[in-house]
Amino acid sequence: MNIKQYILLLFLTVVSAGCRLIDDDLSVCGEEYNLNYEMRLVTEIKLTIEEKLSAETDKPLAEALKKWCDPIFSGYANDLEMDFYSLDGRDELRHHFSEIVNGKQKTFTLTIPLEDYQHLAVVNVAGNNSMTLLGTQHAATMHLEEVGSDTIESHATSVYSARLPLMLQNIKQDTKFDVHLYMVSCAVALAVSDSSKNTHPVMSKMLVTGTATGFNVNDSTYSYNRPRVVRAEKVIDRCYAALLLPSRDSLEIAAAPDRAESMKADDSLWQIKAYTQLPGGKVTETILSVHHPLKASTLEIIKVYMMDDGSLVPEQAAEVGATVTLDWKDGGSHDIEI
Repeated sequence: MNIKQYILLLFLTVVSAGCRLIDDDLSVCGEEYNLNYEMRLVTEIKLTIEEKLSAETDKPLAEALKKWCDPIFSGYANDLEMDFYSLDGRDELRHHFSEIVNGKQKTFTLTIPLEDYQHLAVVNVAGNNSMTLLGTQHAATMHLEEVGSDTIESHATSVYSARLPLMLQNIKQDTKFDVHLYMVSCAVALAVSDSSKNTHPVMSKMLVTGTATGFNVNDSTYSYNRPRVVRAEKVIDRCYAALLLPSRDSLEIAAAPDRAESMKADDSLWQIKAYTQLPGGKVTETILSVHHPLKASTLEIIKVYMMDDGSLVPEQAAEVGATVTLDWKDGGSHDIEI
């Protein structure tokens, strides 16, 4: 054996011994881990349709709203994006996987290098024209952001997310990991009671302001980076609804410098602007100011009564304030957050 062969043999022996010293049971020297991944959408959502719209005259409205809500709260995942980040202090993206789900849950196996990871996952982002995924190079910067200008349409589909530390070096091979993804989105509906004496005014538009514009996946917090208006969809003549992100939880959080002036005049957490068309062509604007938070995974129903002049009166006046402008003229102000 010549000197080069001897040195090579000695080097391989040292490397092999070093690997054994790291972990006698689970070597991290080039070893891969078979991760049995089971994803499941958590959709234990208590819908309030029957409770809020229990009157016999409201049955057609309740049925229409249920039909609108079905694809949102059914817990259907089109696609799953999975990111694995280092836990060595650099917080770097180490591995990315995509999976087509087409259902509420799915089980599959991923093969990745044996390391410890911070795992982040999101559902229903690919092909979503309402939300986009940004900052995926690091776990700390990974976030969902609404797509569009100052005024956007109701979101196309619900978005879900999960975060899970994976200490694979301390877990035996072929362990099953249950990854539960929770809904990031929420919904709000404005329902006009059928007990109104006058049915001539017709609701023509609904806008929602004061909700989040993004979601930070790693710490499960919402961001409110800019004023944003969400345009609701027409469910039926008496109901408009929108799929969107939640509001702030409290006025203390809401009182940011960019909102300080508006907060002086109104202490609501979020608002609805509704517009009704009268037979003569005049438009009435009603601004409903809501004082309780709009939370993730919920359907918030605001029930109102329509007056002869087209104004809307909230059923729960203690929780929802109303400001009415008769013969309202469109000056473009609906694109600015109140």
